[in-house]
This record gives sequence, C-alpha cells and structure tokens, in this order.
Amino acid sequence: MKNVSKFLIAFMAFLFVSIAANAQITKEHAMLKNGKMYIVKVDIETAMKEDMTLKNGTVIMMDGTVKYKDGKKVKLMEGERVDMDGHIYDKDKKKKMM
Repeated sequence: MKNVSKFLIAFMAFLFVSIAANAQITKEHAMLKNGKMYIVKVDIETAMKEDMTLKNGTVIMMDGTVKYKDGKKVKLMEGERVDMDGHIYDKDKKKKMM
C-alpha cells in the first residue's frame, strides 16, 4: 500500500510539472500558420485583423514579425508561436532562446 501511495504521489508531481511547463504556451498566444497570423485563446484560432501591441510594448505584426520595444525584430517561421509576454516558441512548444 505504501508503494502505491508513493507511486501516486510521484506520478501526480510529474503530471503537475509537465502541465506547468506547457501552461504558458497553452494560454493565449499568436501563431503563424499557413503564412497567416492567428490569435489562439483556449485552443480557438482567430485570424489576426491588425498588428497587436502587448503590455510590454512588443508588437506582433500581421506578417509574422515580432518587434520588441528595444527595436529588435524577429520573423516567425511556420508553426512558431508568441505568448503574451513576447516569448517565442517553436512548433513543438519549446521556448526559443533569443
């Protein structure tokens, strides 16, 4: 019985860590798909209609360019995503180092 309890606790901890690691990108984000930008909220995709400015001054443009407040620009590649803090993730939801 003790082994089962330990296993369940370990499994729950692993599950929590896994969910927490992906929580950031599963929330609202912008995504380049088929050459167009979409806003994704709770897994519902809506085509972007205009450039979007984030709270921190980062601008997500209709053409897939992300322009940071310091002037740095990054062009998204197909499948890449940008969270509402301006962090870019690859198509496998792994955070890219900027």
